[in-house]
Amino acid sequence: KQWYQRRVRGRLFIRGSNGKVYPYLMVNTSSHVKLARSEERFLQLLRMFNKSLVQRKESCRRNLQWSVPKVVATAPTSRLIEDNTSNISVLEIYRWYCKNRTPEMEVDAPIAYYYEQLGR
Repeated sequence: KQWYQRRVRGRLFIRGSNGKVYPYLMVNTSSHVKLARSEERFLQLLRMFNKSLVQRKESCRRNLQWSVPKVVATAPTSRLIEDNTSNISVLEIYRWYCKNRTPEMEVDAPIAYYYEQLGR
């Protein structure tokens, strides 16, 4: 959801035949074909990860899976991307962990450590 934030034009709500309302983001696609293809490949990679998570006993028992948004191309320069607000990002989980489990650890500590090690 976050990599689309700069290109979002608006939000669209579609009511399905089952009565549920589905939120979508209207997104301008880049004019660069390579960037659009890399986004498609990334979504395909997440689908492959989900297949491997289903095969593992522990992740299957916990119902772990990556959220892969539905993407609908409406024109050569725009797409509709499913915006599911019930999903939690890995960054949100990490921030929660830093706040509740290790209060003395700052969120940016691993990045600072990495740059510190690079400088040596």
